[in-house]
Amino acid sequence: MKRRMLAVVLSLVMTAGLIGCSQSEGNEGGSGGEKKKETAYPEKAITVIVPWSAGGGNDIAARELQPVFKEKFGAELVIENVEGGSSAVGLTQAIQSKADGYTVGFMTSTYLGLAAQGTVSDKLEEDFDPLCLVMEDPIAIVCKTGTYEKLEDFVEDAKSRPGESIVAMSNTFGTAPTYATLLNEQTGMDSQLICYDSGSRCVTEVLGGHAEVACSNYTDFVDQIAAGEMKCLALCTEERLESLPDVPTVNECGYDIFKLGYLRQMSFMVLPEGTDAEVKDTLTKMFKEACESDEYQEFAAGRNFASPAITDTELEGIVDETYKGLKDAYDNYFAK
Repeated sequence: MKRRMLAVVLSLVMTAGLIGCSQSEGNEGGSGGEKKKETAYPEKAITVIVPWSAGGGNDIAARELQPVFKEKFGAELVIENVEGGSSAVGLTQAIQSKADGYTVGFMTSTYLGLAAQGTVSDKLEEDFDPLCLVMEDPIAIVCKTGTYEKLEDFVEDAKSRPGESIVAMSNTFGTAPTYATLLNEQTGMDSQLICYDSGSRCVTEVLGGHAEVACSNYTDFVDQIAAGEMKCLALCTEERLESLPDVPTVNECGYDIFKLGYLRQMSFMVLPEGTDAEVKDTLTKMFKEACESDEYQEFAAGRNFASPAITDTELEGIVDETYKGLKDAYDNYFAK
């Protein structure tokens, strides 16, 4: 009798245990009104693909964000340099990566120029989401110190020698070549626009007396200007820079180079299209706060570029304006 009673009790206990396990498994499924496990973003390091070589202006600007992200958010940025194709290789890898918020690309106006030429996809809205405008590096026209005092001096010299003066550039197409082409058109000076493989090569050509001026990113010349070896004649910007109050804009000098719009030479973070909206919003705020930090603004001022930290629809409008201007430039001036 006792053995029979013990067997019944054991049977009831085992049945109750099985029911409990079944209910527990059902709760973990997260269906209905039950709580779903939430995770904080980011949980791991965020990779920033820089499509240029280590040590260049964009690479340095990206790496300067690393300590800011660590201090402000406890987040790690890993910089990965993927060169090739005038930024096409690295940025294609970035925008085709998994849309989980852990890979971003550091895009520049150069890529927009590639899209305008049809070298890469021109379906920008379908390919990536702009996050934050990190770096606006103005296009500058510079000469060897002592050669010219004003941009007008170069223009008059070039006009007196049609087809002889040389403007050195670091891209075959983009914002700088477009502005140089429009300056040629405005002035009728007919300078030779010669493309070299880098901004540093432009410096070499000008200092060596092989080119009268160079037209490229200001940061390509910042060290030589600081050393007194080169002089900035004008900037291709809408207004004078606060950090360079004595340098006029090209338009101030009397030459309208914005007939195709204001084509910014800029670098901005992008995410693959399809990234979760909350993740995108979080990452946008992080980059904006980092760029607006005292540490990063001080760094930007020291390198003579602006870090406006523009985001959302305003940034989308800037990207669209620059792309359309470059597309018009390519179709009307460079594709012929």
